[in-house]
Amino acid sequence: LDAGFRAHYEEQFREQLNGVSPNARTGSRSENNERTTDAYSGFLQNKFLVGDWSFTPGVRIEHVQFNRANLLDNKSGESLLTEVLPAFGITYKPLEKVTAFFGFHGGFAPPRAEDAISNNGNLIDVGPEKSWNYEVGVRTKPYEGTQFDFTLFQADFSQQNAVGSIAGGSTPIASGEALYEGLELFGRQDFGKLFNTDHNVYMQVSYTWVANAEMRSPFKCLPVDGIVPTTCLNGNVPGAEAGNRLPYSPEHTLSATIGYTHSIGLDVQLETVFVGEQFSDFANTFAVPVNENGQFGKIDDYVVLNFASTYHVKPINTDIFVAVKNLLDESYIVDRTRGILPGSPRLVQAGFNLKF
Repeated sequence: LDAGFRAHYEEQFREQLNGVSPNARTGSRSENNERTTDAYSGFLQNKFLVGDWSFTPGVRIEHVQFNRANLLDNKSGESLLTEVLPAFGITYKPLEKVTAFFGFHGGFAPPRAEDAISNNGNLIDVGPEKSWNYEVGVRTKPYEGTQFDFTLFQADFSQQNAVGSIAGGSTPIASGEALYEGLELFGRQDFGKLFNTDHNVYMQVSYTWVANAEMRSPFKCLPVDGIVPTTCLNGNVPGAEAGNRLPYSPEHTLSATIGYTHSIGLDVQLETVFVGEQFSDFANTFAVPVNENGQFGKIDDYVVLNFASTYHVKPINTDIFVAVKNLLDESYIVDRTRGILPGSPRLVQAGFNLKF
């Protein structure tokens, strides 16, 4: 039997001052909001063992309360939602080194406070994201130091929320149906375990293929204070047609790592991360328009190298680490929602982790 409970509370104070010059540091106050969120969740599941099989039914309950207060005109609003989410998992272990599994669970993600309640305190009929998520696969350890996992997955969204005009104009909230399908592969080989040596060279690869990331319906703009933005033709987000691929859903992502560990506490690794090309808008605009604002057009694939090293100092139970992200300082685009957003430049981090 496994059970858990979580309580989460947060406050956000948002103030916007509009200056009259590019280097202004103050200006007229156009927004002064106080937003709070109370969230409570609990889960309960039990694993039943029957020979080589295990069966794990479970349930999760989510309760979220939003509050938004406009301190400029003293208008406020409150929104509540509660969801009960079932889950079920099965594993079958016919051999010591092979485990087959299947599972499904109800997916849930609440909207943000500013999306659920307008600046005038009126409720917006957003609702949470809801999905049914399925996976089936095999985990194997064919020989010493080797692991290989294969998983097929499907995420069927009866409602997915998105910024409506991801590719420009105003930014109304929108929702629609979506379906994601694909597979995940994971493999790792530790040669130190294979050859029974303290000098362990290891290789690890993770690959995800999202073969299908399809809009199952047009994404409809949600009215705010009873008004649907004029950019929403027939109430829909321009270009958000059934059959199009969801923006920011690359078909291929891959992470490959080669590393070295030693029993003295040393771990050094070099990681290569590949993210495939992806659309930045619902209309699946391929070419980048000339003289545009950077919000349209596909995002090219990119490759980033990362380096990390950790040394465990045993007498004082401390990990000393150095990490370099984007080792070659590559320039690449990761987002076009509000114009071109580049990826992180080279980032060097160093520190220690003391355990006591």
